[in-house]
Amino acid sequence: MLDAPLLCLAFVGHLTLWVALYNQLHGRAIPWWLVHKTNLPVFLFVGGLPIYVGWWYMVRGGHVLAAFDHGASFPAVYLACCVMSGAFYIIFWLVHLGRPPLGTQLSNHTTHLNLLAELGPRYDGPRWTTMLARLPGNQILELSVHEKEIEIPRLPPELDGLSIAHLSDLHFTGRVGKAWFEEVVRRVDAMQPDLIAVTGDLIDREHTFPWIADTLGQLKARYGVYFVLGNHDLRVDSRQVRKLVEGCGLVDLGSRWLVREIRGQQVVLAGNELPWFSPAADLSAAPPRQADSGPLRIVLSHSPDQLHWARRNDVDLIMAGHTHGGQFRLPVIGATVTSSLIGSRFAAGTYYVAPTVMHVSRGLSGTIMFRINCPPELTRLVLRCPRAEA
Repeated sequence: MLDAPLLCLAFVGHLTLWVALYNQLHGRAIPWWLVHKTNLPVFLFVGGLPIYVGWWYMVRGGHVLAAFDHGASFPAVYLACCVMSGAFYIIFWLVHLGRPPLGTQLSNHTTHLNLLAELGPRYDGPRWTTMLARLPGNQILELSVHEKEIEIPRLPPELDGLSIAHLSDLHFTGRVGKAWFEEVVRRVDAMQPDLIAVTGDLIDREHTFPWIADTLGQLKARYGVYFVLGNHDLRVDSRQVRKLVEGCGLVDLGSRWLVREIRGQQVVLAGNELPWFSPAADLSAAPPRQADSGPLRIVLSHSPDQLHWARRNDVDLIMAGHTHGGQFRLPVIGATVTSSLIGSRFAAGTYYVAPTVMHVSRGLSGTIMFRINCPPELTRLVLRCPRAEA
């Protein structure tokens, strides 16, 4: 009677182990070509190992407990590990299921758009991508536009209402047409944000370099447009990417910080591209913070794994991407594959771990042409001072 539950538990554990391995590989500074070559073996093991262990299990009599009577062979040990991993994951998930979110989000107004339908004949992407986008449930050419108010605990009153457009993970590959990104940029500018933050993974293929001027180069904000690079920017000449993007008027924050005066207040803007580009900005030399007040510290990072670095450096707001929100979000469970060292804990949304607020974008595109329950995201963040206690 235990066979069916134990096998289900083992299958959950098997997926958990391999998803964790995938996240670890894609969250570290491993050469991209090596990571790319590991993808196929990982997928083969994910699908192949259950078949092999299932065959072995049937040969041993089709009973889980009886299978262990034949000695500690690899299938038996692996089956036991999967059962334990599955049990641990389910307990962990149940413990965290009822916990409130860690965010300081006050409101979120969302507009969901089908940009493929809106662009119509203007869309210039490959036909095969268009066909995939029309499959039921596939959201690769849709767009969720969020207007979020978030509370920043130490925000100076003068900066209340400051707006930041956050976009991430454009992944120029040519698989999504240039016109789609031009429309996204048009909508960003229509938001009239005070600042614009672009948090990495801009270019995957060199033949899309000419797109930069007509897309990123059209971004406009009163106090500037800032960017950092991500791991996919290493697939091309990242120095050339920086040069081209800076040439369009965007400010590179990679490995450095600077100070902007906004509404009469100093604001420290910094970049962290770890673990793929080092070092992170050295904030020890930045203007010192006054007690429970400014100057406001804002960091652009590609990976949400840098939250701990942000906390150590007394950062007020860090914006990141990289996870794609999981790209395939399961009902109830949510995101699983996030390419993050800390799994799905910070897959997408707003989080607060004192003293730092973090916003993680689901990004705009990717190299996998499927998005399920996880549409591309464009967000306008409106910063708010703490609410007065009633």
